[in-house]
Amino acid sequence: MSEPFYPPSALAWQTLKALSEQAPSVQTAMNDTEWQRKAHLQLNELTLNVSHHRMSTDIFEGLLALLNASPFATLRAGLFSGEAINLTEHRAVGHTRIRTPDFMRADPTLKAIREFTQAVHSGALKGATQRPFKHIV
Repeated sequence: MSEPFYPPSALAWQTLKALSEQAPSVQTAMNDTEWQRKAHLQLNELTLNVSHHRMSTDIFEGLLALLNASPFATLRAGLFSGEAINLTEHRAVGHTRIRTPDFMRADPTLKAIREFTQAVHSGALKGATQRPFKHIV
């Protein structure tokens, strides 16, 4: 990503800001049949229900427009491919990073845990009595 995304500078943000000034009450949103149809989203076993929020179809579509104006899709692809999308630490992020083969081989913490475990199992690491561990709680 070349430049940081600043949402308030996006046209979609300005549109949302204007729409927010006319946001419906929760009761009005719940009585809006068009909104009720769009407010229940399902993907496989995941259900998202935003029908009880002060939103309308226009606001929801504005949120999607802001999402599409953002680098979300690029960052999501980078997340799952292990790219260094953490701009502060210049590294890959999240659980996807720690599941890559390179990380599993090179992570110093995992290496230390492996070495400790091997030392306990082999008897090389001894307890306070200088005898190998028998029981680990």
